Amino acid sequence: MKYIAYTTKGLEQVSVDEIKHLLPEVRVEEIKTKRIVFETDSKPQILTQLRTVDDVGVLVGKTVTSRLEDVISFAETEDFNGTISVIRLIRDISKKFSITATLAGVQGYKSAELVEKLSKVFTDKTGWQFSETERSGFDIRIFVDRNEIYCSVRLAEESLHNRRYKTQSKEGSLKSTIAASLVQLACNWKTNLKIVDNFCGSGTVLAEALLAGNQVYGG
Repeated sequence: MKYIAYTTKGLEQVSVDEIKHLLPEVRVEEIKTKRIVFETDSKPQILTQLRTVDDVGVLVGKTVTSRLEDVISFAETEDFNGTISVIRLIRDISKKFSITATLAGVQGYKSAELVEKLSKVFTDKTGWQFSETERSGFDIRIFVDRNEIYCSVRLAEESLHNRRYKTQSKEGSLKSTIAASLVQLACNWKTNLKIVDNFCGSGTVLAEALLAGNQVYGG
């Protein structure tokens, strides 16, 4: 099965290293800004353990185009049955969907316009209800980078960068995936190390170091 990992810009190689560490048999097909396309036969549950990527989706399809109309046509031809089967291996899916549209380096595209048109396409294809106000458990992501179009569905129920330890947002706090990347670079996959952060702020680095299996100290 093919997947796409969405990353913070600049962390692509760090995330590739983590993917290869977690999945030794993985086949990495593409590494580009903010995204990694890879293929693996491993059970999808293991992918939810990734710490340095913002999110992982089951890759539905990819195409190259420069027109909004072609994006709509592309969505109309894609088959979601295989994707639904993979996601149902790890969680339940209600008959409700949402759409996340990311447009990078594109002129003339508007996210709201794209979401509106695509919602009608997917409603006709699936008969499911479109959720406009919040991301549903079946979140379809359209990622457009200039003329490259990727269509995927979020694997986990929530984005992987969301952490349960984060109970409130604090302005200026470090993003969880960046903190996890710093820990990975510093520890090189070793565990049970003593990690000290004397000026730890809101404690994100310490939280990620603890989750990676280390002893943490800070203030």
